[in-house]
Amino acid sequence: MLVRGDYAISVHESETGVYLQFLTRSAGRWTVVCGTGLVARASLYEMRMVPKSEDPMIRARNRVYRPGGAASGQVESFSFFDTVATDATHGSVTLARRFLNQALTQTYTLTDYGVSALLSMDVAGVLELEELTNYLYFIPEQRSDRQVEPLDFAWLPNLHRHADHVCGDHFFRSPAAAVAFDGYYTALIPDLDLLRRHRGNTPYALDLRIVETEVEAPRLSYGICPWTVDGHVYTAHRPGMTCVLRGQRIRFSSLQNLPVPYTEPRDVTVTVEPASVPVTLRANGQQLTVAPDAGRQSFQVTL
Repeated sequence: MLVRGDYAISVHESETGVYLQFLTRSAGRWTVVCGTGLVARASLYEMRMVPKSEDPMIRARNRVYRPGGAASGQVESFSFFDTVATDATHGSVTLARRFLNQALTQTYTLTDYGVSALLSMDVAGVLELEELTNYLYFIPEQRSDRQVEPLDFAWLPNLHRHADHVCGDHFFRSPAAAVAFDGYYTALIPDLDLLRRHRGNTPYALDLRIVETEVEAPRLSYGICPWTVDGHVYTAHRPGMTCVLRGQRIRFSSLQNLPVPYTEPRDVTVTVEPASVPVTLRANGQQLTVAPDAGRQSFQVTL
């Protein structure tokens, strides 16, 4: 396990390949908050445990590459990653694979705020893509199978009206996909400086899905994803939409923010009995002063 301060990356190998999990430390205890995969039930209706991951999601025309999955129809499977390299000095893990004669690497590095993820690829020849995205699952304490629903908080910069809606990069003002549940929180934040330097005409999108995901847990994603305007404030990625890349360098990065577990605010009622001196209450940045002759007083404060 790679550690920096209160954050850590654990690397997990299975018969189908490698996935990563990202941990935070509170009160001396390490807890998984999110990851690119985990071992979970094969489905909601089975007890058989299997490794699951969809990261990265690669969809080229007529081909969908699914990590470790069985091929069916036009779906082509591949092992998770060809090579894994860890750098304990810099707190980073690099995963590399090849597909369609393309070489792709993902580097995850511990930071002061969580983990940064960088995907790099120098396109050889011409590549027609429907999607190339990093997937991050919100799995606090390794809970999946819809155990973190309903979420305490969920955020995406623009709205979803239909299943094919995404947050296209037209809406990247202060972009973030964020979720919280039972004291745990994570956010996926695109690196806009890197996007500006390498975007060109390539479309990008940010997304958040709560249901119908491989791991049956909230999924945050960011990467190359063609989209079209659908009404006034919506963007959609529809089947068959592609972008063509020709001999260019792809580099995009995001920050996975992993703060230490939080305590949900609570509204409580405080009653102050008559006193001979002023009574001052302080709670969560609030301050109330009760005069000696005010009599019995009740206040609602947030703790």
